[in-house]
Amino acid sequence: DIMNFAHGALVTFGAFVAASVFAALRAWGRAEELWLNLAMVGVALVAASIVAGAIGWFCERVIIRPVYRAHLKQILVTIGALIVAEQIVPVLWGAVPVSVPRPEMLKGAFLIGDIAIEKYRVLCIAVGLVIYVGMYLALSRTRIGLVIRAGVTNREMVRARAAHAESEKLKREQREVLVAEAEKLVLAGLKSIKEKDWSINL
Repeated sequence: DIMNFAHGALVTFGAFVAASVFAALRAWGRAEELWLNLAMVGVALVAASIVAGAIGWFCERVIIRPVYRAHLKQILVTIGALIVAEQIVPVLWGAVPVSVPRPEMLKGAFLIGDIAIEKYRVLCIAVGLVIYVGMYLALSRTRIGLVIRAGVTNREMVRARAAHAESEKLKREQREVLVAEAEKLVLAGLKSIKEKDWSINL
């Protein structure tokens, strides 16, 4: 088990990276074509996922891996990483609120009787459902999913099996374990887009 108190930092970095993408592609957001609005959101999702995944991979390899099985040390080093991350964000993006306007076609709401449902929240729900279905299929229908489920039950057995595998098979299984860890980190980046409002305050 890993006690990672710096997980929120991945969401924060993902949110600010997405805000930077929105600022860079502001023209796409102002366009009245829905596909351009969705393309901007898609680019932001990909960028946030990549950055959050890369930072999470670095933290796991450099900060967390040396203190596996030492829960107290995990708490200390991950809280330290969180403090460092909190100081990096103002350095990169400044200490003033970052306002991110919604894409033009995602403004407003759908009216169902007396109920108003914001358009961008419908998009968030749709993205969440796609991610859920994708993760369910990956966990239940693929070899990587088998490795993940086995690792939840008995991580050491998975490592022992990989350690005694043949050379090529070992490399493949190590890649599968790495992909399994990366999926969790990428989800942190996706979460930063799905759950954050369109304005960010430091």
